[in-house]
Amino acid sequence: MKVSVITVNFNQPGVTEELLATIPAIEDLEVIVVDNGSEKDASSQLQAKYPTVKFIRSEKNLGFAGGNNLGIKQAAGDYLFL
Repeated sequence: MKVSVITVNFNQPGVTEELLATIPAIEDLEVIVVDNGSEKDASSQLQAKYPTVKFIRSEKNLGFAGGNNLGIKQAAGDYLFL
């Protein structure tokens, strides 16, 4: 069974990085970060540090539910952890 962890970032890349640092890199765990229209796109910096994480950028803020829905569409897990 695979679990997809989906988190939404909006203008707080430091908080997102703190979260990513606590998630272990295990085979059956997929991590997806949705940047929800942040003023500054920090995805490339985070991607370099966390290459196994999938980063999705939305050009506009879709809200919490909309950001999660964007991540869910890309998720491959049997279970979703939002």
